Amino acid sequence: MADKKILPSEPGVVMRLTHSSLLINLSYAAEPYKVQTKVMEWKLPKVIDPNNINPEIEFLSSFISRMVRQYKMEGELVTWIIPHQKSRMKSITIPMNLDVKADKKEFNTLTKATPYDFWKEHDPDLADLKLAEIRSSLLTTDAEENSSNLMYVAVDRLLTRLYQNLSLQSNLYPVGYIAEDQALIKIIESRLSRVQRERPFAIFHLSKGNNRIIYVNAEQVDVAQVNIDELDESLLDDIPEINEENKTFWNEVVGRISTALKTATNYLLEEAKVLKFENMYFISDYDHELPFFGLLRENFRVVNIISINQQFEYISVQKPLDKNSFMSNDQGDINFYGGSRFIPALGNYSLKYFSEIAIPNKVTSAPIMNFHEKAAFIKSNFEKEAAIKKGFYLFGLLLIGALIFSASLFTLNMGGNQQEKQLVVSEKKLERLKQAIKSGKAEINQKEAEYEIIADLSNGQTNQKLFEKLIRDIPKDVELDRVIIRDNTFQIFGNSLNVMSVNSFYNTFMQDNNFENIKIDSFRRKDRSMNFFELVGVIKT
Repeated sequence: MADKKILPSEPGVVMRLTHSSLLINLSYAAEPYKVQTKVMEWKLPKVIDPNNINPEIEFLSSFISRMVRQYKMEGELVTWIIPHQKSRMKSITIPMNLDVKADKKEFNTLTKATPYDFWKEHDPDLADLKLAEIRSSLLTTDAEENSSNLMYVAVDRLLTRLYQNLSLQSNLYPVGYIAEDQALIKIIESRLSRVQRERPFAIFHLSKGNNRIIYVNAEQVDVAQVNIDELDESLLDDIPEINEENKTFWNEVVGRISTALKTATNYLLEEAKVLKFENMYFISDYDHELPFFGLLRENFRVVNIISINQQFEYISVQKPLDKNSFMSNDQGDINFYGGSRFIPALGNYSLKYFSEIAIPNKVTSAPIMNFHEKAAFIKSNFEKEAAIKKGFYLFGLLLIGALIFSASLFTLNMGGNQQEKQLVVSEKKLERLKQAIKSGKAEINQKEAEYEIIADLSNGQTNQKLFEKLIRDIPKDVELDRVIIRDNTFQIFGNSLNVMSVNSFYNTFMQDNNFENIKIDSFRRKDRSMNFFELVGVIKT
């Protein structure tokens, strides 16, 4: 890595969960034939389902908190890439011509006033999402049919709240939730030649639980699922270098996957009636993708399957773990493997293009769909934070300088008629200075108000003490019903079969210097053998 030339880059933390890793991109820099990105990978100690992180939220919160402390990332802004299954991109046709002002006005009114009721008529999958956050982008209109074709994505708000809680509990500030399909389309298209960009193309994303083909042309996007057997998916985690001894076995595994890929491709060409495409670009979430890719090219001949991984240079910023750190020593040395799994997150950056196309592509040129409602507000406030602090320092220096200057004038101009005249002048200057100071104080008050807005965004750091304690010290047979936090005061409601466990839970708070005014009230119901309790206290700041 010492020989690598580090390019000027756009910074930004983008995270993506796979079944086995937390992948972090920290920068993006592009040249005509190379993209450079700083990356980290934290291997998960167990396999998870990235499409359902709710059961793993406590584990992931603790896991990511450790990483944040290890790399001193507290307070960083983070964007999350949402898995395909939870952010499905599709083309939807609506019976309105959005080139007509009246139809466009009606569309804007309906999608703002009652978005769920409007979109559920056109997206049958929306019935499963009662709290959907929806984004769309116009692709084409048909005046004869009085219709419009839109690129459309819906995300469950409950999922974005999970990512928000996961971030805040880890001392990170979420500013983006991006659909995986759109991010992938954008970064792949940015690396194609002019001719390739003007033609239809497809992407095969080998991702556990999200295997699919994404088809793209200038005015259409379509997704076909690739149905791979769960056993074959689990085998891909351990694919070795292919040799004469194991080639027969792995050829059979990849052959079955190739058959599933052919079925999905034929669905697009024959049933979805998409325009014929020649190239399919390969992205994998698995380690050591080269052996698999080599066998796939031998087995799959419907279209050209291409890897563009050689265009990407991954700079690992991971460092060896301290033996005395919070991580256990069985983590071992860092064995970094780049691979195309870091590519999807790059679609979130401001991409550079090195060719001009004659045929506009409305799919790839559509603005990135961010499902964070207050992203712009949070980014703006964090950008203002440095300016506000700098303003405080400069104003303080000017104020001190002005006071010294006025005091010196007052001393030098004492005595004599001439001195009295000069004193009058100085007093007038001093009065003007007082007015300036008064005006400055008003400006300081305004700056402090802005700074309080930023400070409010960090209220999760005090609450973090309580979250960490609950993860760390709750007894096994104590079950929590709910936790309520108002300012620094908290209430914990729960139950246990064992009253000793309730007392033990109470004692851990009494002995912890991070908390005060701890009280507990417990009772046993006659109709149940459970010991119910309410524990209240204050988090020290």
